Amino acid sequence: MSPDPSRRIRVMLVDDQSLLRAGFRLVLEQDTDLEVVAEAADGSQAVSTARRYRPDVILMDIRMPVMDGVEATRAILGTPELADTRIVVLTTFEIDDYIPDALQAVPAGSCPSRSSRRSSAAPCTPSQTATRSCRRA
Repeated sequence: MSPDPSRRIRVMLVDDQSLLRAGFRLVLEQDTDLEVVAEAADGSQAVSTARRYRPDVILMDIRMPVMDGVEATRAILGTPELADTRIVVLTTFEIDDYIPDALQAVPAGSCPSRSSRRSSAAPCTPSQTATRSCRRA
C-alpha cells in the first residue's frame, strides 16, 4: 500500500523550552504538508504523547529533564505501534556528549537546530526525514 500523497505529515515537538517549541510550531505551520499534532516538555511526556498521537515525525531535543531525548528516542522506536515514526534529534550545543548515543538511537538522521560551519550534520526538513531522504551525519 503506497502512502496517500494528500495526507499531511504529522509532527510532534519535544523540547523543555516552551519558547523553542512555539518557534518550531510557527515555522512548521507555514508548510501546508506539515501538521503539528502534539508537544511534550520532557522525554517521559514524549513517550506517552507519541503513543497517544502516533506522529509521523518527532523533533526531539537531546537535553531535557526527567528523561533525556536519547532515552526517549530509544523507548519510542522500541514501541511496536511507533515503528514507522521518524525522529530528528536536535541540540543547540556544538559539542554535545549525547550526540554519539543519539546517532546510534536514530536510524533516519540527525540535524543541528542551528546552522554551523563546523557541523557535519546534513540539514534536512521534517518532510525529508519522514521519507528517509535526510542523510545520516
